[in-house]
Amino acid sequence: EMLMEGLPGNRLRITGQPALEAFSKQVSEVKGKSGGVSLRGHKEGAAVITFFSQPIFDYFGDALGYTEKMVLEDILSVLPVLEEKWNGKIEFICKLHPKDRKEDLLPENCGLALNFVSNEYSNAELIACSDMVIGMGSIMMVHSVIAGVPTICYEPNKKSDVNTCFPVKVNAIPCITEKKELFNILNRLRSDIAFSREYLAQQKLCSSHEGAAEKVVGLIHDVLNTGHRDL
Repeated sequence: EMLMEGLPGNRLRITGQPALEAFSKQVSEVKGKSGGVSLRGHKEGAAVITFFSQPIFDYFGDALGYTEKMVLEDILSVLPVLEEKWNGKIEFICKLHPKDRKEDLLPENCGLALNFVSNEYSNAELIACSDMVIGMGSIMMVHSVIAGVPTICYEPNKKSDVNTCFPVKVNAIPCITEKKELFNILNRLRSDIAFSREYLAQQKLCSSHEGAAEKVVGLIHDVLNTGHRDL
């Protein structure tokens, strides 16, 4: 994108993002704790699916073709069928954005138990305990990808690329736009080991942040030692 904007390629250096490197370490630390992450009410052996919501309607109205409520309703509609297919319980978590209100998202006549989360757990804890993460254009999609958790971008009836998340831009994950496709990919990630491994391998296109802070410092040293004309 920087080259497309006309910036000189011979002066660009890729370091990775130190903040993403730090988040990756947080997830590793959480996973390394004795017993891992334990969420209140979590049933052992259940598949944990976490949805990171965003105030899409507040920012864009219906210009993108979807809203956070539409996405949540579609997810909830496929979960009961997946529970039957997997012959096991699904624990579904909806992480609210600070601008979200649970009352605005809660579907009518919902037969599933919803676990709405605000600040009870850190994002690192939520991602570390998840078997799959679903979102839209949130930065949490990047966090989930670099944490090595199967991540799904779901944007039904998508009309615009305005809010496209970075992992989709670099082809690390696909953008799912139909409910049937959402069901299929969730099912395959859970039941098809070869597909799940291939999916996670593709996500590594977005995981080049290891050692980012040291690379930034090293680059600064190079600039100071050699002068900016050589960089």
